[in-house]
Amino acid sequence: MKTRLLLLSALLVAGAFAPVKAATITVLNPGFEAPVVGDPNSTGTATSWTGVNVGGAPGVYDPPVTVYPTVPEGVQVAYAQGGSSLSQLLGANETANTLYTLRVFVGRRLDQTSGPQAYTIQLLAGATTLINSVTPIMPAAGTFAEVVLNFTSPSSVAASQQLQVRLIGSSVTPQTNFDNVRLDANVVPTPSAALGGLALLGLMAAGTKLKSRMM
Repeated sequence: MKTRLLLLSALLVAGAFAPVKAATITVLNPGFEAPVVGDPNSTGTATSWTGVNVGGAPGVYDPPVTVYPTVPEGVQVAYAQGGSSLSQLLGANETANTLYTLRVFVGRRLDQTSGPQAYTIQLLAGATTLINSVTPIMPAAGTFAEVVLNFTSPSSVAASQQLQVRLIGSSVTPQTNFDNVRLDANVVPTPSAALGGLALLGLMAAGTKLKSRMM
């Protein structure tokens, strides 16, 4: 019986701290396939995304193979330059004790290799910036590289803080391209869950001991 209780204890603690399967938060038009522009055209809009024009309107681009031999998703990508940005309000609010994982492919054009490239990727909740990552990866010319960014929310967060993704091009470097934007939310187990499991185990052990005395 003691061996069984020890095994159950290990299972309860492991289960309490085991990660919960990540839930995907929907990003509309994540691969910037709308509106359709056709190779090698571009347009200063991106369906479901809000553009801010600082030094050139951001939008959607269908690059020829001389710029990108392949792209991560579909045939089109987003572009931003001159400090302009694309952002999208998501259909989810920030929740407590949650690991957010934001994934974005970032590209560097084969025909724009002069000077260093810079860009910024942000995740916001309301007016609060949760992630602000400046050029975490430098793609090779003519390729895309996946940027993976994480943020774990605290145990208490303000109510009704809508999540937002923002992609910003540098004001001083060549155009940046973005593609295949994804956001996952993974509930982080708390110590209280493990304590609850141990408390239950204690009650079970006490009941087993009492039962053995009565027999």
